[in-house]
This record gives sequence, structure tokens and C-alpha cells, in this order.
Amino acid sequence: IDVWKVVPRSAFVLFIVFVVTNFAVGLFNPVLTLYILDDLGINYIALSYIMTTLFVSMILLALPAGKLIDKYGKKKPMMAAFVVWTIAIAMLLGGDFYRLIVAMSLVGMIQVLIGGAAQALSADLVPREHRGKVNGSRGFFSMLSMSAGMFAGGWLYDNVGHQVPFLVQFILVIPPLLLVHFFIEEPPKEDVNGA
Repeated sequence: IDVWKVVPRSAFVLFIVFVVTNFAVGLFNPVLTLYILDDLGINYIALSYIMTTLFVSMILLALPAGKLIDKYGKKKPMMAAFVVWTIAIAMLLGGDFYRLIVAMSLVGMIQVLIGGAAQALSADLVPREHRGKVNGSRGFFSMLSMSAGMFAGGWLYDNVGHQVPFLVQFILVIPPLLLVHFFIEEPPKEDVNGA
């Protein structure tokens, strides 16, 4: 925990973004398959195609996303991914087979953009001697947050409504989007290249 006192403020804000984002993902992750099968009436074979689309999109977009992040910086792709997140959830909520294919492709894009940009930004912001501690702390608290999200998502699905874990996403993407925009400062390229 003490490592957050000695790294730049932007690195700590990025840590908060990781924690909130992992909670949001955890919220719908355990109930996604149930919702697609039971609520949307998608059959098992169609579900396998839908989920395959997620990983295919991540594979196809990994290299272009990396180039995009290098060209435009880390903040813009992350913020774009949070906006696309709302589109993906909206498509998923009342999705048929084809909308779910598009939604899962967007989710793959979101994961590649947020994951790639956040990892690159963390490497830029955190001095080498603290990177191990920062990664360990971020991983620990992000997994705790995801676990809390999974518990909350399951409870909401069972006790409040099947769409609620997804509807809450529209609110949960706002804090990380604002944090990235207003409170994270990317180091100038010359500083990063000289490091």
C-alpha cells in the first residue's frame, strides 16, 4: 500500500480506474451467459459463436490497437473504450444473435484498448524500482474488486432484476472516464523515450 505514496498521482488515479473497471466487469461477468441463454433465448451453439467472436476480435485488434495507442497516446483510446462500453451494453441488453456478435466484438475492442493503454501508461508513469510493487498491489486490489463485483452482480441478478447488473454499467463507466480525462497526465513523449 505504501508504494502509492511514492509514485506520481496519475499512477494512483490509474490504480483507482483499474479497481472501478474490474468491479464493473465482475458485476456482469458471472451472469452474462445466463442472461444470453435464459433471457435473450439464444441457444448453446449460437452462444459458442458469440463468445468466439469476443476472442477473435481481441486477436485481430491487438496489433492495430497497439499502433493506435502509440500514435494517439494512452488517454484517448482509454476514454474511447469507456464510451464504446455503453454502446456494447446497450446492444447486449436486447440483443439478437447478430447484435450480440457486434456487442462481443466491441467488448473485445474495449478489452484490448483499455488493457493495452493502461499497461503502457502504467509503465510510463511508474519508476522502474516500483513497478513490481505497483503491479502486485494493483493486481491484488483489482481481483478483490472483481470478486466484490461478481458477488454483487449475482445478488442483483437473483434479487433485483436480470438486467440490473448490465444497466448499472451505464453509471459505472462514468467515474473512470472522468478520472482518466481530468486527473491522469501522460508524461511527454520525450520523457518516456529518455527513460
